[in-house]
Amino acid sequence: MCGISGIATRDLQQPVDRALLEHITDLLEHRGPDGRGFHLARGVGLGMRRLSIVDLETGEQPISNETGSVHLVCNGEIYNAPELRQELLARGHRLRGHSDVEVIAHLYEDVGLEFVHRLRGMFAIALWDGDAHTLHLIRDRFGMKPLYYGQSASGSLVFGSEAKSVLCSGLVDRAFDLAGIADILTIGGPLFSRSAFRGVRQLEAGHTLSYHAGAITTRRYWDVDFSRVSPNELPRSEGEWAEAIAAKLRESVHLHLRGDVPVAAYLSPGIDSSIVTRFAADELPGILPTFSLGFADPEFDELRTQPTLDAFAQQGLSGERVVFDGSYLEDLPSSIWHQEQPVILQHSWQVLGAAMKGRFKVALTGQGSDELFGGYPWHDADYLWRHLYWLPSPMRRVIAARLPRISGPDRRAISMSPGMTLNRYLGLQFLHWDRYGKLFQPDVHASLTVARDTLAVPDFPDQFHHWDRFQQLVYLECRTRLPSYINRGLDAASMAQSIEPRLPFLDHEFAELCVQVPPPLRRRRMEKHMLRRATEAHLPAEIAWRKKRGLRSPDPSWSTARGTPPAFVQELLSDEVVRAKGYFRPEAIQALRAKHRGVPKGLAAVLGFHLLDEMLVQGRGRVA
Repeated sequence: MCGISGIATRDLQQPVDRALLEHITDLLEHRGPDGRGFHLARGVGLGMRRLSIVDLETGEQPISNETGSVHLVCNGEIYNAPELRQELLARGHRLRGHSDVEVIAHLYEDVGLEFVHRLRGMFAIALWDGDAHTLHLIRDRFGMKPLYYGQSASGSLVFGSEAKSVLCSGLVDRAFDLAGIADILTIGGPLFSRSAFRGVRQLEAGHTLSYHAGAITTRRYWDVDFSRVSPNELPRSEGEWAEAIAAKLRESVHLHLRGDVPVAAYLSPGIDSSIVTRFAADELPGILPTFSLGFADPEFDELRTQPTLDAFAQQGLSGERVVFDGSYLEDLPSSIWHQEQPVILQHSWQVLGAAMKGRFKVALTGQGSDELFGGYPWHDADYLWRHLYWLPSPMRRVIAARLPRISGPDRRAISMSPGMTLNRYLGLQFLHWDRYGKLFQPDVHASLTVARDTLAVPDFPDQFHHWDRFQQLVYLECRTRLPSYINRGLDAASMAQSIEPRLPFLDHEFAELCVQVPPPLRRRRMEKHMLRRATEAHLPAEIAWRKKRGLRSPDPSWSTARGTPPAFVQELLSDEVVRAKGYFRPEAIQALRAKHRGVPKGLAAVLGFHLLDEMLVQGRGRVA
């Protein structure tokens, strides 16, 4: 695991500035505090910061093939590298060490970019083919590892594990991208290839990018495609499906335990992390260390009322409870620096990572289960109101407006067109837009509204509109919210603390099995029915059949360890700064400040915008 960066020039005679390469690479030191490495040749410079997890002695990067024609850096883990290594040795390749990354160079020699289909893991790869003078960027199937890039006016390509490496190269436009900001306010993160910044793009999950002589081409190499389900496969009973899912998940957990450093686990009261922890504990000698997040406010603290930890303790597992008081204003500048967007994602993981830092480098998580098994409330909203879809849309809008005590997603589910589209899917979410939109200046609000309403349409599989609605929702989860919000937030928050999160549910072979489960089996007694059936033989019943409750945290508080707000809060929310920045209405900000004793999430987002503007748009660097 590491942070990677690099520059490729349009003109092979133009050398890459080593000082600049080192600068944009060292911005990623938190991702790789254990070492650094560089490769410079005609037309290219590759850099990396290393977090040593596999092959601690000889696993330095960049890594090359035998002839030195191929050089690469990789952020991630290739879990099936030992098996691939044996295949390569049998075919006559010479490998210097046991690094999981080294196999990639030799696979590329044999099959070119088709090697990506052989990889089982999470990865963002930059590979320079010296013979073809071509740089290839490759991102894993579910976007577990980030990869950003931009192109300069002269045609050079700059890339990095974080947007800041691209921005701080000085080669691209730093301004906010309103389309990316609209995505963040809609779903929590920029969609598809967008980012929060005009000059920065992200390589989409499951895609490759090739750069040669100033020209960029991209292609999708993998998709969650329900059309691949074979109609000739012998039918399985619900019990047989449950056994197959449990067996494949256990295999995935086994692979995710590979490495040369101790492994811990994030353990919540939910079924997802519980089954990952259970299977991991079965594999490892001794006691698997676990870390669980609690809140000082009992309204938000599941650990006080849910049975997971006590039930596990009775089975020989124990762990640490990390109590979070909900006050993160002092940490907000650091969080914004790492998240690279104004709305904080998954701060709880950053808190857990801080507790683990210096003790563990790897932590198993249960993320990805809700996307594959339908664990979110919008599945219920879409299913609940389906009987109204035959009514004319004006009538449905009247009904939605007059129904008391229903949520925004439910109201939108009733009033929108019933056909499953990207806009309908996004409308089913609990939108950040509902909370923040009214705070913007009218011209900014208008521009964001246009950007929000002109979303790019993903390249749906040909049979998408013939799939079951459950399948359509799962597909949209995996193409949008999972890489843009869930995985992006987890990666940024964990890597800020030099912790590598591992996600066994997002092993692509496991996912390809799950999509074959017939939709009628997925919706039974409660959400994630098939996962519960698969795990009930391995978990206490009170965990396997516990009703899902999403992680909630209190709004940030004015109070801090010092008892007073940090100085930057008062400064960045002052009338003078609000007017100078020009994003928000000063009267709306002051009204919120007067109304709330603490900092409601709307004001936290205002602070986030202003901090991000200072640090990355204005280019003043990290705010203390």
